[in-house]
Amino acid sequence: MEPILAYSPELRAGLHAFIESKRLATDPTFPWEVDFLDRLEPFATGGKLLRGAVVCFSYAAFSEQPPDSEVLDAAMALELAHSALLIHDDIMDSDDLRRGQPSIHCQYRSLAEQRNLLRGNDFGVHVALCGGDIALLYAFELLGRSRSDSNMVTSPQRLFTDQMISTCVGQIQDLYFEACPDLPTKKAIYDLMETKTAAYTIALPLTMGAALARKSGSVLQKLQAIGIAAGTIFQIRDDELGAIGDSQKTGKPVGADIREGKKTLLYYYLMKACSDDERQRLQTTFGNAATTTQDIAYAQSLVRHYRISQLLSMETKHLQKRAHAAIDKLTLAAGAKATLKELVAFCAQRQL
Repeated sequence: MEPILAYSPELRAGLHAFIESKRLATDPTFPWEVDFLDRLEPFATGGKLLRGAVVCFSYAAFSEQPPDSEVLDAAMALELAHSALLIHDDIMDSDDLRRGQPSIHCQYRSLAEQRNLLRGNDFGVHVALCGGDIALLYAFELLGRSRSDSNMVTSPQRLFTDQMISTCVGQIQDLYFEACPDLPTKKAIYDLMETKTAAYTIALPLTMGAALARKSGSVLQKLQAIGIAAGTIFQIRDDELGAIGDSQKTGKPVGADIREGKKTLLYYYLMKACSDDERQRLQTTFGNAATTTQDIAYAQSLVRHYRISQLLSMETKHLQKRAHAAIDKLTLAAGAKATLKELVAFCAQRQL
């Protein structure tokens, strides 16, 4: 992973510089853009910057050149789009923590309380929605600086736009699953993971980097397959951490997925494994805003009792084999292939 994450410091510095340039150019009539930028900066730069780093790595691997300013702009665009999605996702999931800090809507709710504003919770949500929109528009500004291509199928801009739309559609499906009392099929859960998270988390960064290196559509298709497999592993692990992980490590409230009723692969296997009485209690626990910490602990105990993590591990090992086979078929330096396999392993083993 080191050859990938080596790009993170440069991306972090680039994001700091971009946000500072926007801060200096703001309209002084209202202070809100500066206020949001002050909150966006630590939010957008506080993680590993994995998606942007993968863009840079992919470009360097396929062009055999270090990323230039246009590649960095595209990578930063993806990171700001990711921040926008997280801001909106935290609102929809009612998550109060992100990376160990209050979510953006919670920060604005606190501001409303400090200033004795009316309907403070609504204020926090509505301002955060606007902030997420601003972050996404910043992303499109940066993307507009990166090189384009007359071939609209493989242009970085087209790849980015198509995947962002797909991710939003996947989010709608996720919300539908939460509201639907029925147990989805395993295939439907996989379709959701691939559409909502896998493609934009790993596949899009890989294909964007290769597109910036002017690689053909056939290469992009191979990278898409690798990214879908790795990104699905990423989501399976994310769902496991969200249910039974350590909030001190993840920076997110563990058990929130249970309270929200997320129809994950973990949920699927748990509902298939448990007894009728256990299932009846779980059905009143998942998707219930009034679920207590004791209810969540009960669900977690069943996850451990039925060894759901082992079942998930079997799924990820199958996906790892598929990703490795696709990586081996790439025309790429041996070192770059090894790094891609390390990326796949990271997705399966990550702790946050």
